[in-house]
Amino acid sequence: MIGRVPVFDDQAILSVRIALSALCRGRSRIDLAQMPGTAAEVLLRALRLLGVESETRRSESGGCELDVVGRGLLSPLAEPGVLDVRGVSDVAGLLVGLLAGRSGSYELLVDQRVAEAVGPFLVPLGALTCEEQGDGSLLRLRWPDGARLSGFELEASGHFPWLKQAALLIGLRAESETTVLESATSADHLERALARARAPIKCAGSLITLHPPRDADALSPDRYGPIGSALSVAHMAAAALSVPESRIELRDVSINPSGPDVAGLVRLLGGGASVRPSGDVQGEPVGDVTLSGRLGHGDPGRIFVVSGESAMRAGDALFPLLVAAARGVGRFAFPELVGHARGGDPRIVERSVGVMRQAGATVELEPGQGARTLTVVGQGDRAFRALRLTTGGDGRLAALGTLMAMGSEEPSLIDDVDCLRDEFPRFVGTLRALGARLEMQAA
Repeated sequence: MIGRVPVFDDQAILSVRIALSALCRGRSRIDLAQMPGTAAEVLLRALRLLGVESETRRSESGGCELDVVGRGLLSPLAEPGVLDVRGVSDVAGLLVGLLAGRSGSYELLVDQRVAEAVGPFLVPLGALTCEEQGDGSLLRLRWPDGARLSGFELEASGHFPWLKQAALLIGLRAESETTVLESATSADHLERALARARAPIKCAGSLITLHPPRDADALSPDRYGPIGSALSVAHMAAAALSVPESRIELRDVSINPSGPDVAGLVRLLGGGASVRPSGDVQGEPVGDVTLSGRLGHGDPGRIFVVSGESAMRAGDALFPLLVAAARGVGRFAFPELVGHARGGDPRIVERSVGVMRQAGATVELEPGQGARTLTVVGQGDRAFRALRLTTGGDGRLAALGTLMAMGSEEPSLIDDVDCLRDEFPRFVGTLRALGARLEMQAA
């Protein structure tokens, strides 16, 4: 597989920029490579119901322009009733940050994980009540007109960047200093955007201090350029390792050191990855990445552990990298593997193991709840078995199955793959352009 491929927009950066634009007074513009993904659309739809206008249109360059007309830090928003944002924890966290401590009464139906994360610091402030409801939790965010909530301190693990983001967005409306301390530093996209907007924020390692601006219209609208997703690097790395002598180039992708260090993980797994920085896009570093496959090399007895902050920051990028591990040589351990339950089955770790085992990969998973340890025994250039897979609408599983199928000598059948557009827009077309043989059939 040889070629240069386009990459989709980084959805984590996009969502942060949308949220910050909603807090500015006036119109911000975000340039994109394609139309916003599902998570961004969920956020935009919720904001429109809250009275924050937005418009998406095709640009003359073939990309997309997104305008968001912000309402300022403190202005009351519309009260549309319950906003259901289950399955998109990152969006739910941003909405909590936009609404908690704002005059008015707002209701969010969220995953239980979100309620468990934001409740401990918002309930004591009097800004939140929470009740279990069906397969989610109903958050009621109420705050009196003209008041500001107290500043607060939050300690977090760093596993979920949206928790830190919620706290910082809330802190912008507080009456005093807010601090956030993470055990391990999560992605700093919001901190970079706030610093560019001249918000009084100070970062010292994993400690963040935010002084709320006194002027409710202190944040100015901005124009943002497109940034390619680091997640696309993980998928293309797995594809490169599935086909000998591959060389795949990706341009203008995020190389933010607080985000997924996919290139470093690819090198650890036995693949080739080089990064060439190319500049800065509104505070976010970008660069060009070249990937190459190196099958069948190395010591079968070696053991590599993918852990710590690099593994935590990888997030869902670890799932395609499991395919890369299966194509390597040696044993690859992934401790503290956490499924984020984004837009699909919360049992994503177990389901991924099942798919890999069905394809003939040797995978071990420790029993238990929460963070798990998963071990993959690399098999080099030995072919996988053909797959028969129904994804259940989870794009991560569809991409994993497709990448595993590329390592088989027999045809595989993967059902319900419309969800791939959320995981990697034009995924099938991109693989075809690189020489893969895939066919799409109507159900």
